[in-house]
Amino acid sequence: MGLWGVTPHYAPDLIGFGGLWPFREPPELELVFGVAEHVWRQGYATEIARAVTTYCFTSLAMPAVRASTDVANVASIRVLEKLGFRFVRRDVVGGLDTVFYELAGHAV
Repeated sequence: MGLWGVTPHYAPDLIGFGGLWPFREPPELELVFGVAEHVWRQGYATEIARAVTTYCFTSLAMPAVRASTDVANVASIRVLEKLGFRFVRRDVVGGLDTVFYELAGHAV
């Protein structure tokens, strides 16, 4: 549980983050990732999410990784689907229209 900072190989600048974070009550660990706007659409979000999920499966032996995002966050949904996450459900959580995804049983 926690976050890793992400820097590109060519500079020491922090451009993103990824990890597992406890969401909701009771807390449930979920994949979390984000990148700075100036590096959007360069594949970093996918690379970060893939690294975290691979770690979850290979080092932590987790049977599944869960993730959620606002319905309007199309870019994050695209990353999850690209990595093979499957749609689980849609619900309103804390007033936000939220979609839930899960990736089970294998490294990406």
